[in-house]
Amino acid sequence: MSEKKSFVSLNAKYWKHSKAVGLFAHSERLFQKNKNVIDPELTKLNFGTKGLSKAYQSIHQQRQSIKKARNDANTLIEGILAFSNDRFQELEKKLSKQQLREEFDNQLQVLIKKIEKKYKLKFLAYQFHLDEFHVDRKGDKKINYHAHVFFYNYDFETNTSPLRAMKRKDWSTIQDLCGFSFSKWKFRRGISKEKTNREHLEKDDFIKQKHKAALDITLNISNTFKKLIKSVFTLNKNDYKQGIKKFRYYLQELKNIDERAFDEVSSLAEKIIPQTKTRSVKNGKQQYKPKLQSSDRKTT
Repeated sequence: MSEKKSFVSLNAKYWKHSKAVGLFAHSERLFQKNKNVIDPELTKLNFGTKGLSKAYQSIHQQRQSIKKARNDANTLIEGILAFSNDRFQELEKKLSKQQLREEFDNQLQVLIKKIEKKYKLKFLAYQFHLDEFHVDRKGDKKINYHAHVFFYNYDFETNTSPLRAMKRKDWSTIQDLCGFSFSKWKFRRGISKEKTNREHLEKDDFIKQKHKAALDITLNISNTFKKLIKSVFTLNKNDYKQGIKKFRYYLQELKNIDERAFDEVSSLAEKIIPQTKTRSVKNGKQQYKPKLQSSDRKTT
């Protein structure tokens, strides 16, 4: 018999203002039909705070009156808090439906207050879903026990967006907070994504989004890399400055497309262009071979 799992983890997503309404509709079950719902009767068991859309619009208007958000700004943070199927089902047998709601609401409030205090994000609302499913490796349907927890990305004390200052270690700390907040019910911090390489997937939307993004990145890398190579092999030995300028421009383009692609291409580029500065005398002028400066390769 396989070991029963008892993990809790939070996967964060960031959304622009234009995407907020659709998210709220999914979370609050405003659509008549949801293909991920295993049984419409289970939807009645969902619980959480109400007025998500109203709360968001109110705080967004307040923020706009102080400092307008850019069109490309991430105004909404959605934390998808996932619970292991094994442990949650044990609790369903142990607690009544009302007790289950009360206990998980209490522990969610503990987590929310800690995140608000530490990261200055403004809590909006949450919705706990007990009606969605996924298909396991054996082909069996398993319920996805999870909550959508929404925060507004603005600190009204400093008039800044906290998300911009948050690093990978901060999200690791939030995973610790999740484990601590639900330890009462013997849930523990989920294994890091680096170890498991698993994410909470919202099937169709996630797959389509990632597939399109992969195609776009591949095409952009291919086109930009061709221009990069062309800029190297068309260098005029009497006009290195212009050649280096073009080379660095396309190198920066690759960095903007994808940071990981930039690292790989930079390593290749360093092999193409010598890094050591050499001197020769020709027509009374010093000649230099191009060299990548450290400032051109920032560590991410």
